[in-house]
Order: sequence, then C-alpha cells, then structure tokens
Amino acid sequence: APWQMHGEFQGVPVRIERMQRGSRNRKRTYTRITVAFNEPLDWGLQVSHEGWLDRMATALGGEDVQIGGRQSELDKLVRIRIGAGPAGDAAESRRTSIEAELRKLFQDSSVSPAIIKLFEEYPGCIVDDAGMALESEGTVTDETQLRAALTALTNCVRPINRAREF
Repeated sequence: APWQMHGEFQGVPVRIERMQRGSRNRKRTYTRITVAFNEPLDWGLQVSHEGWLDRMATALGGEDVQIGGRQSELDKLVRIRIGAGPAGDAAESRRTSIEAELRKLFQDSSVSPAIIKLFEEYPGCIVDDAGMALESEGTVTDETQLRAALTALTNCVRPINRAREF
C-alpha cells in the first residue's frame, strides 16, 4: 500500500510519498517529494525542463511563456505554461495579467537563479500552482538522497515565497 510522510523541512511544508503507476505486471513504484508554496498560485502554472520535443511543440504553436530580460538562460532551460481558461476578452485579460505577474516573479534576482540551479540539478522537476515536486523511480530510503532533494526544492521555494510576500 502507498505510504506518505509530511511535515516541514527548513520551514517549508513537505511531503514524501511512495506511489505506483501502471497495471498488473507493468506496475512501477516511484518516490515523490513535494515542497509546497506558502500560498498556492492560481495561474494553472506548469514549468518543466525543456527538451527537444518541447522546442518542437513550441515551434508548432505550443505555449512557452518567455520570461525575457536577463533571464534568457531560464527561457532556454524550462518550458512555462499557464492555464488556458475559457476563451474571450476577460480570459485574455486574465492571461495577460498572469503573464505579467509570472515575469515579475521569475525575474526576481533570487528566484531565477534558484530555478535554474534546480532544473540543472534535477531536470525531472515539476513546478505547478501548489509548489515543486521531484519523482524518482523506486522507493528512495537513502537519507542523503532525500535530504539533497528536499534541500534543492526548498532552496527554490523559499525565494518564491519571499518574493510573493510583498
């Protein structure tokens, strides 16, 4: 049966859980480490490592919000999408507002380097409205490995939490 632990690590809410995907003889076990933002975003945010397939999808019209400015390294490293929501002028206005907030947050001098470092170290990281997560195949019980992943995630979540306090 799946198990999970939750608590705080360096003052940030965390959860470690074992999960299974697949069916019958194709089941795979994963360990998922999740670190939550203090306050969830309401952006439909999805940030993932940008691979060649993502670049191809973007070239064919797929979404990839560009942060721009001095953060061009971040733009090359990750693919950023926000929730589409319903069509219409109100939705487009909300989308424009979300993109502006997202750029302001990701251009923060402590946020962008933290995200770059996290994705360079852990390309499989996922960022969404709730926080950040890493998944490893198998059951991870090595304390050093768990501590390293938790440290990397919290080192990225803390600057985002601080930047959003104002």
